[in-house]
Amino acid sequence: MKDLASAVPAWVAWTGPALALATLIAIYVLVRVVVVDGSLRSIPADAPWTERARGVHVARTGAAVSVLVLPIVGVASALALVNPLSFVSRTLVALTLGAMGALGGLVDSASVDRRIHGPSKEGPVRTVFGPILSYSPVLALVTLGWFAPAEVTSWSMVPWLVGVLLVVYAWMRAPLLMLHTPLAAEADARATGVVESASSALDIGPPRTIEFRTRQPNAFAFPWLGVVAFTTGLLEALDDDELEAITHHELAHLSESVGLTRLRQSQLYALIPIAAARPLLGTLGLAGPLLALLVFVGVTEVVRRRGLAAELASDSAAVDASHHSAVYGRALEKTYRIGLIPAVLRRGTHGQLHERLATAGVEPGFDVPLPPSRVRPLVAVVGSTLTIAAAVFSPWIAYAVSGSDAEAFHRFAAAIPVYGSSSVETLAWDAELDERWAEAAILYEAAADVSPSDPYLRSEAVRLWSYAGDCAQAEESAQLLDPQTHAEDRRYANELIEWCELTGGLR
Repeated sequence: MKDLASAVPAWVAWTGPALALATLIAIYVLVRVVVVDGSLRSIPADAPWTERARGVHVARTGAAVSVLVLPIVGVASALALVNPLSFVSRTLVALTLGAMGALGGLVDSASVDRRIHGPSKEGPVRTVFGPILSYSPVLALVTLGWFAPAEVTSWSMVPWLVGVLLVVYAWMRAPLLMLHTPLAAEADARATGVVESASSALDIGPPRTIEFRTRQPNAFAFPWLGVVAFTTGLLEALDDDELEAITHHELAHLSESVGLTRLRQSQLYALIPIAAARPLLGTLGLAGPLLALLVFVGVTEVVRRRGLAAELASDSAAVDASHHSAVYGRALEKTYRIGLIPAVLRRGTHGQLHERLATAGVEPGFDVPLPPSRVRPLVAVVGSTLTIAAAVFSPWIAYAVSGSDAEAFHRFAAAIPVYGSSSVETLAWDAELDERWAEAAILYEAAADVSPSDPYLRSEAVRLWSYAGDCAQAEESAQLLDPQTHAEDRRYANELIEWCELTGGLR
């Protein structure tokens, strides 16, 4: 943009990126201090495992959510706060802040893992590499969302949707893809033998068995792949009888109906409209992204309800298949205790532990605790909302606090898209009143770059360039007016250019 620094101070161009960076850092610090570290510090050293699990769950959830939310905060901050007036590309700022947010979330996840299980024997690389692979599909969707077309009706939506579907497809095959990384491997002879024994007892073909190399004890079933997976932490924690009882539970999931399997997969596909928030916003307005969010929430709730019923059915199948139901109950309680999994959750996907133990006919060896507290996450949500609001309304806040004059306010507001066009236009009007024609023209050019759909701003730039006697710049600006959609503005601009060439302007 020609000589913008002569019309708008250099600091204006950096205000948007600086505010976006400050917003991301403030929210990261808030989540880290209040939710992650705060929850871990609040756990008494002598507390029973059920109480420690309550605090750990809040920290673990905060870390997991931060991996997903912080990149979105970074991208959204760039969209909301970085104006085309900036000397730094908005896309570059968005990708940089998104990557910083993802890295911050990964550091939080590694910190929680270290606090729960102690230092990793494999070192920090694998500890961080795990969450990177786990969340990379979501981060890929966020990146694709930034590069989505502006309108749903655009033909470029076709290759974009192909890219999104490939990410979702790879996500569903993630257990098999992870076999090509240090984080997963084919299960050893012990685990494979246990699975084969459990499969023969249920008279089903043995599935493929995978070991996920993570210390958190857990087991998984992937019906659409015919795969059962155990974590290293679970294999180390359970004896053969306990592992076989857990295997019965997972094998029951492999026998689920095709409809339930497709329903579980639909939760991933429901992320596609959220990734398409930009074209939905361009075509349907604010209703588009809101509808996408409602669809995802609705599908997630249906999957949770149906999944809970399937978990209870799998528990019953494991109890019926086990040679002694107490073995399954003992394996469940040990898994929860070692992994510090909350015994009670408000909206759990597997039911409450004491109820699951009752199904196995086992008396719980603990007092039923309260579910994890919501106070810290609520503080983080409110604090993050206020932080974003403070960044967006920072021009008004600065104006109110410092008592700055109107021109200083508009210079500050010009850096932020929500104020940008009108603020720059106000500065241009002030410059025109002082007969600073070139400066006014530069400002109108800036306003037109902020609001490219408004031909009036570009026409005004042509007029002021003509007044300044810079006919070549006036003609260059006029070329940006579409001769079909902005025919009247283009005709007016051409008349001004002819007048400029004849008179030399008002210099």
